Parts: sequence; structure tokens; C-alpha cells
Amino acid sequence: MVETVDWRSSILAVTGLAGFALAASRRLPSGLGALPALGTFLAALPIAGLLELRDRLRVRQRTLRRGTRSAANARAWLVWIMPLILSLGFLTLLGAGNPIIEKGLAALYPSRLLTQVDPARVLFWILVCGLVWPFLRPRLLGRGTSTLSSQPDAVAARVRVSSLRLQSLCGPAAILRALLLFNVVFAVQTGLDATYLWGGMRLPPGVSYADYAHRGAYTLVAAALLAAAFVILAFRPDATASVDRRTRILVYLWIGQNVVLVVSAMLRLDLYVDVYALTQWRLAAFAWMGLVAAGLVLICLQIACRRSNRWLVAANLTVLGVVFAGSCFIDTNAMIARFNVKHSRELTGQGMPLDISHFGSLGPSAIPALDDYLDHLLAGEPRALPDGFARSRALQARNLRDRLARAYLARSGDWRNWSFRRWRLSQYLHADPTGASYGGSPLVRAP
Repeated sequence: MVETVDWRSSILAVTGLAGFALAASRRLPSGLGALPALGTFLAALPIAGLLELRDRLRVRQRTLRRGTRSAANARAWLVWIMPLILSLGFLTLLGAGNPIIEKGLAALYPSRLLTQVDPARVLFWILVCGLVWPFLRPRLLGRGTSTLSSQPDAVAARVRVSSLRLQSLCGPAAILRALLLFNVVFAVQTGLDATYLWGGMRLPPGVSYADYAHRGAYTLVAAALLAAAFVILAFRPDATASVDRRTRILVYLWIGQNVVLVVSAMLRLDLYVDVYALTQWRLAAFAWMGLVAAGLVLICLQIACRRSNRWLVAANLTVLGVVFAGSCFIDTNAMIARFNVKHSRELTGQGMPLDISHFGSLGPSAIPALDDYLDHLLAGEPRALPDGFARSRALQARNLRDRLARAYLARSGDWRNWSFRRWRLSQYLHADPTGASYGGSPLVRAP
């Protein structure tokens, strides 16, 4: 083939390579027996790699039953299946809530990678590898392989194999490796939040700070909930994994990263609220995220104190009950109204204008906040009425204030509607029923 490459020199080269490979592996018979051996080897060359793979799988199954070193090697690979699958799931969730991770995953998207690959060239090299492999590990294929035993203990052997596989997929070794991968995946998210969300470093090109800060709060909390579910299932008090010191350290570290993840989600939601105002659902989301963070801390206490899942459920229900009971003494509508007024563009010069129509859904509890809003719009030296946009906003707010006050005062006389909160609001409205405390400014109601 150094002289020339044609069909004759190619046949001679392949035959010579086959003879050399079989002779080097001491599989070439002597004398005339070498010719049938060469013919068998060359005839099976296109499928020899597939046949060897099939035989290796059969051998691996038999060694799994006997518990040999090969079985241990097989289980060493099986224990990575569950960690890799779950790590990819967490990475996908974190990518949905972090544009930087999403850009990195998009760069690795299979369709984009395939555009850089020539399918014909890939197929060519696969065929070349399949044809070269038999020369590197030459053997003469026999007429068949032994079948599995059909004796009565074959069923028990299969059960043992299934049990070994289950232990390999979800046992302590798999949990340890899963926690290693989970900590690495979550460390990427924690590092990005520490750099860009908490540290204020300039974001990469194509990613705005608003996109990074206002996105994915609920997705990140979902990732934390899935993490909590995994820990509860894997670290039952009677589980073997809960005894391993390395596993316990890794799970404490991972839960700590999940708590940081929830706090970062709360910060993202806070930044979003600063721009787009506070609502009942967003306030509930803050409480929900706090409960998730508390639940993660309780999981750490459960593992450290070796408590049962019943204790964990009772502790979480206790925290939920305390938060729920405390919320009964807070007028959330009034709190939302005060927050939105305080952070509106009219008072701070930034953010969104006050959504006055939203105040109608908050009910009479929003009246004191509306009075503060009107007082600010009408303030001046002297108290002059703002013109343009501010005047229009003041008229809308005053009309809403009057409508809410009239509706509330019309029903406040019924003693069956009495409550301490309603009584306080009634005292406030009776002291200033028409909102005349705005300095007597010439504000004319809109028709």
C-alpha cells in the first residue's frame, strides 16, 4: 500500500493484518488450519464488534450473580445513573430561573452542536472504529454462547441481580455521588447570585440586570422543594445513608445552598416588587418562600437529631400554624396599599406609577394610604395643586377614596359588622369623612 492503494493491495493488507493480529494473540492455528481461521475472522469482521459486545453483556450478567470484581465494576457505573439524571433535572430548573445558566445550556444544545458536525463524517468514523476494533482484540468467534441456567435457583439468582441493581441505582453510594453532583450544580447558581445579585458585578453582554433579578423566583423555590423531597426520601431515620458521616456533611452543605437559593429567590421577588408594586399573591409568595426556608432548616434538625418523618411533618405544621395565626392580626390590604404608595414613582421619582385601579380591589383598608398619596400630590410651597399628570392622578385617587369611604360608612352602622379593625377604620373616617385635611386645596372632583 506504500506503492499504491487499490483493491488488490487493500485485500493483501487486510489479510496480512488479520494474520498478524491472530498470531500475536496466539489464536492462529498452524499449518493449513490457518486459512479457515483467516476466512472466519474476515467474514465476521463487519459484525465482530457487535457480537463481542453482546457476549460481554452476557458475561457481565453472569458475574453480577457471582459477586465478582467485574460485578463491582458494573455497580460502580450503575451508581452514577440516578445522580446524573437528577443533576441534569436540577440544572434545567436552575437554567429556567437564571439567564446566564440558560445561555450556557443553549450553547450546548444538541441541535446547535449538530450543525457543527458532518453526519457523513461521523458515520464514517463509527464504521472505521467497528472495523478496527476486531484487529485490536482479535478472536475466533465460536458457534454460540452458553445459555442461562434453567435450574430452580435461576429465579433466585435473577432476584439477587435485581436487588443489586436497585441498591446500585438508589443505595448509599448513589446518594453520596448524587450529593456531590448536586452541590456542584447548586454552587454554580450560588456563585452567580453572589457575584451578580448580591455583589452587583456587571452582567455579561446580552443579559440585563432586570432579566437576571426579576426572573425565576418561583422556579428556584421549586428546585428547593424538589431538593427537600429528595433529602426526606434518602435520609429516612432507618436509611443507611443517614449514618455515613461524609453523606451527612454533604447533605448539610446542600441544604445550606438551598436556603441561600430561597433567600436569593426572595431578593429577586423583592426587586420585582420594587418595580411592579406589591400584590396579595406576591405577599403570599414571600410567606411561602419563608416557610420553604424554615422547612429546609427543620430537615437539617431532623437528620442531626435522628427524628422521624412524623416529627418533621408536625414541626412544619407548627411553623405553618404560627405564621397563619400571626397573619390574622395583620391588615394585609392596608400594608400593601402603604407599601405601594411609599414606593410609587410619584413619591420616589422612580419605578412604576401608582396603580390606582388596584386600590379598588384592596377595599376600605386602602383609604389611609390614599390620603397619604393625595397629601403628597397636593403638597407644595404654598400648597399649590400640581398640574398635568399629577393633577389627573390626584383626581382619580380622590374619586376612589370618596367611593370607598361612602360604601364603608353606609355599612358601618350595622352592629353585626363590628370588629376591632373595622372600628379603628371607622374612627379614622369619622374624624375626616370627606378627606378635607388636604389643606383646603382647590381640588375639583372629576365628573
